[in-house]
Amino acid sequence: MQSYFFSSGYSKITADRDFPLSSRLCKWGANDDVTFNRLYESIAEKSNSPTPWLSTFLTLSSHEPFEVPYKRLDNPYLNSVAFTDSCLGNFIQKLKETPAWENLLVILISDHGYRYPQDIQEYSPKRFHIPMLWIGGAIK
Repeated sequence: MQSYFFSSGYSKITADRDFPLSSRLCKWGANDDVTFNRLYESIAEKSNSPTPWLSTFLTLSSHEPFEVPYKRLDNPYLNSVAFTDSCLGNFIQKLKETPAWENLLVILISDHGYRYPQDIQEYSPKRFHIPMLWIGGAIK
């Protein structure tokens, strides 16, 4: 993935190696609560920058093995998605309190689908419906 991002024009990649070992609690690296906090800090640092910038962020907690520090739902996958959703909600709420929010555009989209809901056949067009959300103070 690093090769893909660098060849696409990204100049900096934050990866699992950039987090302390104590924060890397799952096979993918650090959980979403930790990585969203890092992203928030990065955006807060750039909030007064006159130069436009772009950041891309990948959530990973809702990937197998679905081990998250959140126990609300019995289904491990749905629980992991609820965890990521709570992290995203906290992140957006914190951003709204920064000067960066006024000119910020946050675009949310999945990079792939998943096998849920289970009652949809693999080849059904519904399986490939992936919503996109545009939010932020830049949308008026």
